[in-house]
Amino acid sequence: MLINLILFVSLFGVVCALIFKWTKTVGIILSVTNVIGLILSIVLAEKVFHNGPVTSFHSTFYADSLSSFMALVIELISALSSVFSVRFLSYELLKKKTSLSKASHYVALTQLFIFAMLIAVLSSSVGLMWIAIEATTIATTFLVGYRGNRKALEASWKYITICSVGVGLAFIGTIFFYFAETHLLGHTSNGNSISLNWTFLIQHAKQLNPKIVKFAFGFILLGYGTKAGLVPLHSWLPDAHSQAPAPISALMSGVLITVAFYAILRFKAIADITLGRWFSEDLLIVIGLLSLLLASSLLITQKEIKRMLAYHSIEHMALIALGAAAGTQLAIAAVLLHILGHGLVKAILFLVSGEVAITEGTTEISKLKSLLSSRPILGGIFGFGLLALLGLPPFSLFISEFTMMKSEATVGLGWVVATTLILMAVIFAVVINHSRHILIADKSNKHSKDHKPFPLASRIKSSRITSGSLIIGLMISAVIGTVSFPLQSLLMSAAKVITG
Repeated sequence: MLINLILFVSLFGVVCALIFKWTKTVGIILSVTNVIGLILSIVLAEKVFHNGPVTSFHSTFYADSLSSFMALVIELISALSSVFSVRFLSYELLKKKTSLSKASHYVALTQLFIFAMLIAVLSSSVGLMWIAIEATTIATTFLVGYRGNRKALEASWKYITICSVGVGLAFIGTIFFYFAETHLLGHTSNGNSISLNWTFLIQHAKQLNPKIVKFAFGFILLGYGTKAGLVPLHSWLPDAHSQAPAPISALMSGVLITVAFYAILRFKAIADITLGRWFSEDLLIVIGLLSLLLASSLLITQKEIKRMLAYHSIEHMALIALGAAAGTQLAIAAVLLHILGHGLVKAILFLVSGEVAITEGTTEISKLKSLLSSRPILGGIFGFGLLALLGLPPFSLFISEFTMMKSEATVGLGWVVATTLILMAVIFAVVINHSRHILIADKSNKHSKDHKPFPLASRIKSSRITSGSLIIGLMISAVIGTVSFPLQSLLMSAAKVITG
């Protein structure tokens, strides 16, 4: 019943956005809809934790601790993003940067995007999950190119081209799992039909053909790894995130990339039973370290806030991949905590970048100066957000990163931890340097002296509702980092779905 309600509320948002032209009232209604979805997802997670998995629509949809946790993360970031969407579209219409028709298309595609992500994590079938993730690609392609200028259209074409390749590789991996199930059922006489169902594949993973599963998981990791922003097909991410509207960047970086990694975790659980943990461990370590190396090197040259945040997303997905490589229940629990913490903080920072664009007229690092002085609340949120993103206490990313690395060292991956710490130190220094230019005036900076403030900056004030929402988000991150109950039990239960 709860799964039906969550999907119905999300679908109501899609229908509402399609039927009515955008007005501020419609935007508020959609924000309330996403908040209701968040409340329902919390109730679902609590019910599943105490009573076990639930299904709906003849077992088409399935919620265990892992999928209900992911639904909660999606709804949390969606609620936060939808609040800012009202602010974003009101400003765009006021300054005649968009039309009512485009604004209506924006909210309809955004709600469809959210609905597709919920379908992906609540589906019991790997086939339906693949269709839902493909649907997110289609919806977000139009959202990335929303502004319609040359850079936005180039980014949207690059995004759909690379991600289509990735989703195609994931489809091949899914087909291989189909062959593995076909091969299994061909040697049994139990009369089961092929369903590509999670529970069936897990229950019979030991009987699957190891050679087929090797090929299958390799394609799955490359394919969904593309959507997750991992090497080698990562290059769409900085362009798409920098050109998309800030609320869409928040959704893409906050949850879309982790929904793709959720798919990898599901298949990893199957592959580990069939092949042993070593196979997925080696692949995840290679991809994770290469992604971390790339992020640390390219962050140095970034000159725009959203591109800086985008490359930081690659770093965090690399950390998640390395944590998943450890494979223990504690490591996977830390991975899931990192998914929540990173999604929340990264969404906040992308939304702050959108507010900076509105109030200051630019997001170029060289053209921003002393944000703490000119916009104390906005600068404070951005500063604390960066501290949270860099994994400093009391924020949750400190706990998740520490626990992942401790788990990696426990299973004999000390050299991975050492390499990770070196690359993270480089990233820490680079981001601190960039944030210094943004938050604190630098009198020696020629660009800072020559920059003329945005003409309307003195008349455009930060939205109290938006600022309040972002502050609440940071407070949630800090609370998660200091108070384990009841989240710890849910995380361990969700991790057990993967580790068995």
